This record gives sequence, C-alpha cells and structure tokens, in this order.
Amino acid sequence: MGEPLLTAYLQSLLNKLAPGPLMNFAIQEGFDSELRKWRSMLRKIKLVLGDAEEKQMNDIEVKRWMDDLQLLAYDADDALDDFEYEALQQQNNSSSVPATSSNQLLDMLPPIKKITARFQDIEEQKSDLGLEDNHGVRSSIINKRSETTSLLDPSEVVGREEDD
Repeated sequence: MGEPLLTAYLQSLLNKLAPGPLMNFAIQEGFDSELRKWRSMLRKIKLVLGDAEEKQMNDIEVKRWMDDLQLLAYDADDALDDFEYEALQQQNNSSSVPATSSNQLLDMLPPIKKITARFQDIEEQKSDLGLEDNHGVRSSIINKRSETTSLLDPSEVVGREEDD
C-alpha cells in the first residue's frame, strides 16, 4: 500500500476513534483509555508518513516499519470493527437484556492491549529510524515545478546552420 493510501487508511481509523457511539461504548465498557492511546499514537505516526515514504526507497528498515504499520492498521481496524459490532448489538437490544456478555468483552481486552503495545513499538521506532515530522507531506511533492517555456535559446539549438 502506498503512502497516500496508508495515510487515508490511518485517517479512517482516526475517524472511528473520534468521539461518538464507539467511544461512548468504550467509556461504558472501560476500554476508552486504550482507544485514546491509539488515537494519540496514530496522530503522531501519521505526521512522519511522508518522510517514511521517501526513506523506504533506500532504507530497508524504514520499509519494514511501513509494512509493520500497514499490518497493524489492518489489525486495529478489525478490532474496531468487532468493537463496533458489540456496540451496535448492545444498542439494538433492549435495556433489560445485556447485549454483550462479560466474556465477550474480556476476550476483546487482550487483543486491544496487544495492539496498543504494537502501536507503542511503531511509535518508538519512528525516532530510531530518524523519521521527521513533516505533517505527512513528502518533501519531493513540495519541490518547485521546473519552469517551462516555448521560447528557444538559439545557442542551445543543435543541427541545422541555415534553412535554404
């Protein structure tokens, strides 16, 4: 997945972690601190993606970091989907019947904590790899466009001396 797609994917994760029904459910069930950590780390990671995209071409460790981040993003998205499913189930069921059993929620805790630890590792590695905060923008994109003109400099024309 290229950097623009990964950036968009991370943004979709951040959108899921924004205040709303999912976060309300997380607060109710006691998972909100973990999800807030995810949101904070995702924001920091997203800032260095442009630099990582450039450096991955020449640095295999940065390439591995990007690949690990991509896999982690998929796992986090899957966990959030499961969490959203539980939230919707609870919302759709009557208040007298609990929608989620404590076992289901307890089963969700280890994967969530594991993902948090992986986010922490990824976030710590970004400084070890020398990735710089450029607000997610590749510096090559910022480069100036070369000037173009239709005017010719006669001293640069090669070939004919004169047309007869």
